Amino acid sequence: MQLGTATLGTALLGGVLPMPTYADSTGAGEDGAPAGDPRFKQKFDASSSGASGGMTTLAAAETSYNGWPVGTPGSSIGIVSYYAPNTSILIPVKSGDVATVLMYVAGRFNSEVEALRAGQVWGYDYRKNVNNPSVWSNHASGTAIDLNSALHPNGAKNTFSGAQVAAIRNILAFCGGVVYWGGDYSGTTDEMHFEIDVAPGDPRLPALVSRIRGDAGPSMVVSLRARADSMYVVAENGGSAPLIANRAAIGQWEQFDLIDLGGRSVALCAHANSSYVCADNGGATPLIANRHAVGPWETFTLVRNGDGTVSFRAQANGKYVTAENGGASSLIANRSAIGLWESFDLVGDARPSTVVSLRARADNMYVVAENGGSAPLIANRTAIEQWEQFDLIDLGGGSVALRAHANNSYICADNAGATPLIANRHAVGPWETFTLVRNGDGTVSFRAHANGKYVTAENGGASSLIANRAAIGLWESFDLVGA
Repeated sequence: MQLGTATLGTALLGGVLPMPTYADSTGAGEDGAPAGDPRFKQKFDASSSGASGGMTTLAAAETSYNGWPVGTPGSSIGIVSYYAPNTSILIPVKSGDVATVLMYVAGRFNSEVEALRAGQVWGYDYRKNVNNPSVWSNHASGTAIDLNSALHPNGAKNTFSGAQVAAIRNILAFCGGVVYWGGDYSGTTDEMHFEIDVAPGDPRLPALVSRIRGDAGPSMVVSLRARADSMYVVAENGGSAPLIANRAAIGQWEQFDLIDLGGRSVALCAHANSSYVCADNGGATPLIANRHAVGPWETFTLVRNGDGTVSFRAQANGKYVTAENGGASSLIANRSAIGLWESFDLVGDARPSTVVSLRARADNMYVVAENGGSAPLIANRTAIEQWEQFDLIDLGGGSVALRAHANNSYICADNAGATPLIANRHAVGPWETFTLVRNGDGTVSFRAHANGKYVTAENGGASSLIANRAAIGLWESFDLVGA
């Protein structure tokens, strides 16, 4: 199925697909809940009142039938193309928590139900719901995917075996009601189709994301210095090009989360693009940060060598990662033994981090790294999504740093605390360091090392967070959610 004039094969690696103004209705991914489905009528009947949870006709014109905003081009609503785990198949979906969940579903489908077929996997498509054209398709908001559409066409029944259906049920059970399967529609079934079944702000979505990521265990921020040339490994071009050891200093592109998967297995998540490093094509091509979930290709055995260096053995092919050609070529997993080129210094073998959100006692709203981190922090959100999540990093001695999930940057008491807090730094210094104070009522407060002042939700939360208070009161108190 073509998306306007651009096929999935023309997508830029890890970037936003060129999107049509309106896709035609002749493709394989024609699907969605039919008008007669009881679940659809209960949740989205246009005659329902807002108080009862229904969607008005106006809202239906602006959102897909699960409540998420639609738009074109896809970039206007955060559509990004991600590789399905352990495949070379790109799927354009809404970035953030939605992408984490849908890529998790696609990855488990690929490994537990049946292998994904190139040319039969679809995501974002700006169009109405084919099975009920009165509303927007969930594909139009990037919150639905179609898997192996030719094998499981819209309207067909019993296209999966009993064992495959059982595997699908296991995936759905893990997702806890956040994902709905088109095979469960009443009337016209759509067995290729999986969709997000909660509206924006529903706490079940970030809770599921925490479960998915929670399997990974604690993470540490590290950089890798190749012994081959004493240069740092970089996720080149912001992660769109393979890893290579050619940098003399550490910046954002040279930082990775080293994630403990248990049993000496680890994954690396690049700060350059928040994607996992993959031994692509089963290790046959160079390492690249292009995956949104962890599978075998994104898993490595961490080997600690006698000289203090580390090496990485890819589970994709059992080979060691090497800084090929003494570091002049991209990293690739193709060596059967460890030598100089396969040895790396783990720089900043750092403290564990915990994913948290901050709820201000000033107004009981969550702190957000506004505009994806480009604007100051403010406590004005009612629910937790990606922009409201932070890594709380233990620096020792009661000191912490906060790294925003919105842009993978550290929170800074900018201008030595004279201006509002903002997520705009790629390394931790005094301005990015805070003393974590645990108050008697169970809340926490943050004292900025930049000026020794406490962070406040200024004007009762109506203004940006800033470190300008000499004492702790209601506005300087926060609930640490998720710690």
